[in-house]
Amino acid sequence: MGEKEVGHQFRKGKEEPRGRRFQQYTPLSTNRAGILHKAMAAEIIMPPRKAKTLERVDQRKHCQYNKKHGHHMEECAALKDRIKELIQAGQLKHFVRDG
Repeated sequence: MGEKEVGHQFRKGKEEPRGRRFQQYTPLSTNRAGILHKAMAAEIIMPPRKAKTLERVDQRKHCQYNKKHGHHMEECAALKDRIKELIQAGQLKHFVRDG
């Protein structure tokens, strides 16, 4: 089976939802939508290619980050992970909530 690009990682075989990579997330000073907007404007985050929407998901929910239905951006595990990675790398540390 070939490799498929998922966000900024490669996976072998059939693509499946990846879920969370971290057990805890850093408390943020603003919502993820605001962080994504500012980080994309500064070209810190590039949105992944449109992800395939799985069957039987809530079509009323839509994530603007990975452009698929089933969850809102604030619930998006891929975006949470990417923001945490960039905070750890020092690129988004100004969005960490004080205290």
